[in-house]
Amino acid sequence: MIHHMHQTLENRNEQLRQKLLEIELREERLEKLITRAGNRIGVTGAAFVPIGSIATLIAPAGKSPNGWLACDGSSLCKKTYEKLYKVLGNTYGETSTHFYLPKLATTISNNQFMIYVPHIRYE
Repeated sequence: MIHHMHQTLENRNEQLRQKLLEIELREERLEKLITRAGNRIGVTGAAFVPIGSIATLIAPAGKSPNGWLACDGSSLCKKTYEKLYKVLGNTYGETSTHFYLPKLATTISNNQFMIYVPHIRYE
């Protein structure tokens, strides 16, 4: 009886190891797909950040990492930032040629709310 229970547990452990391996393989495949999709639109790395995503980033005031704009209520040209305009539309206001970014503030020192816009380079 004990031998049978031991064998059953070993079989179950093997099944669980196989399931875990399948999950790990799926995760690897998914990460590769996300990376390829990101590379196609100019996003590097394994993480895919959709246009218009808002995050808090550590950056001194007036400085934005590549691909990010401060959520400071600025107006942007609809033609220049066409993809972002398609996401935001007139949510935060617009004129005939411009639309506005959200105006968000944080109380944490050196943190800013930023919105993602691919292919933007700031030095």
